[in-house]
Amino acid sequence: MKNIFYFMWVITLAHFGTISLQAEKAGHEINVRIEGCATGDTLKLGYHYGNKQYMQDTSVVSAEGFATFEGEEALDGGVYFVVIPDHGYFEFLVDEQYFTLETKLDDYIKNMKVTGSKENEIFYNYLNFIHDKKEVKKGLQEQKETEKNEKKLASIQKKLDKLDEEVNDYRKKMNQKNSKSFYVKYLNAHDEPEIPEPPKNEDGTIDSTFRFKYYKAHFFDNIDFTDTRFTRTPLYQQKITQYLDKLTPQIPDSLNKAVDYIIEKSRPNESLFKYLTISLLNKYAKSKIMGMDAIYVHMIDTYYAKGETPWVDSVQLFKMKDRANTIRPNLIGKKAPPLRLKDDKGQWHDIHKMDAPYIVLYFWDPDCGHCKKSTPKVLQFSKDYKEKGVEVIGITTEHEGEKWFKYINEHKLDWINLADLKYQNNFRKLYDISGTPRIFILDPDRTIIAKRIGADNLPGFMDRILGK
Repeated sequence: MKNIFYFMWVITLAHFGTISLQAEKAGHEINVRIEGCATGDTLKLGYHYGNKQYMQDTSVVSAEGFATFEGEEALDGGVYFVVIPDHGYFEFLVDEQYFTLETKLDDYIKNMKVTGSKENEIFYNYLNFIHDKKEVKKGLQEQKETEKNEKKLASIQKKLDKLDEEVNDYRKKMNQKNSKSFYVKYLNAHDEPEIPEPPKNEDGTIDSTFRFKYYKAHFFDNIDFTDTRFTRTPLYQQKITQYLDKLTPQIPDSLNKAVDYIIEKSRPNESLFKYLTISLLNKYAKSKIMGMDAIYVHMIDTYYAKGETPWVDSVQLFKMKDRANTIRPNLIGKKAPPLRLKDDKGQWHDIHKMDAPYIVLYFWDPDCGHCKKSTPKVLQFSKDYKEKGVEVIGITTEHEGEKWFKYINEHKLDWINLADLKYQNNFRKLYDISGTPRIFILDPDRTIIAKRIGADNLPGFMDRILGK
């Protein structure tokens, strides 16, 4: 039986799209009274958005003991929180727009009194119920850890099982009685898929991957992708992150399919579609993991370039498409863009005509501080791996010839040194060299198999490639 007490504190939601139930009156007014707060104390109203928290409003405690958060516009649905300086915070749901919350500093949950909000009655009734059951369970588990008598152990286990049944019964009744409650929907969204026994093949064997495949296929069963309020919950972002980072192979083809699957589920709701296309694009645009830029390019091509993101203005869209076009030629798995340059002796070199099985392209700048730390490491790598079929090619990104020659001679860079001193080659754009140092590794077919790898990681990576 899964741990039903997992649901104890799972209620940090937040504030995004349209609420399912609109109050008859326009605007909102939430009155908060906390016994123990003094007149003049400032309380803050906040909300979650994805995996971040934001402040919505502030209010000063009046002489009557109330802090009032009010405005002419309705608050977006979800769960908000009130921050009490030096005394933590407590959370509550926003569905109704006019209600009152009264509690005490020593225990916000136990002392909470709700007026005018059915959602918060359900919320706090459940939290208090589950808190009491958790205390009982804790005591029984402590007894179980020290008890040696088998009869008494069986009796304790029976009580624990009974406790689980009580919680399950409570949740079932709560679901039946409050089927349209957002809190009930949110709570149920935490439920893990119940995986059936794997079917047996004709020879009696079972598919060892069945459980994982079933779990992944049903991972989002309890998430309503048409309810915008879910975007204001940490759960929504956590679920998506888990699906992409833990349940999906970290290779572009698999991730592209997973991203499309999630986004397509959101299409019925314009706000959710917008949330996901923005948040997932940002996720992979900022990723430090090698190769994840392919997902960025895929998303630009699939959604942004096709006019499915009307909230993006033409200038920004042009920049995003241009960025994707810059990344596209140097994605991992692509043939390395053409590179034909002169070396420090005036001889031409074409990387696609070189004999070395593997080529490491090291783009650097004599004045670059990071390069001064990386270059000695790459130089040592060059010496250690040349006999293993790895050719290191150093390519300066600058055009000051004297400075380049001087650095080569002083540091004895005996690899192939190439430069474009007259800016006649567009390798900077083809390889997306916006800074230095930059390292690319090419296989015998001159396909890019790694890029932007650190100098310290070169030996380990090549050892794996060479099967060492």
